Order: sequence, then C-alpha cells, then structure tokens
Amino acid sequence: MLVWQLSPQSIAGRTSSLMAAELHHSLIGIVLNRETV
Repeated sequence: MLVWQLSPQSIAGRTSSLMAAELHHSLIGIVLNRETV
C-alpha cells in the first residue's frame, strides 16, 4: 500500500488532480468576481 502511494504514477495523479481542482476553483472565482463587479 505504501509503495503504491509513493509510486511516481500515484504522485503524478494526485498532482494533476490537485492542479485541475485549483484551476477549476480559480476559474469559478474569476467568473464570480466578474458577476459581482
């Protein structure tokens, strides 16, 4: 289990999903800011 969690593929998957979530969150923030202004 630990080996799978520390494998490069697992790390890459977590990083890409985190980046996608951050990008999605920032896009929502931009849209909300435009609507409020």
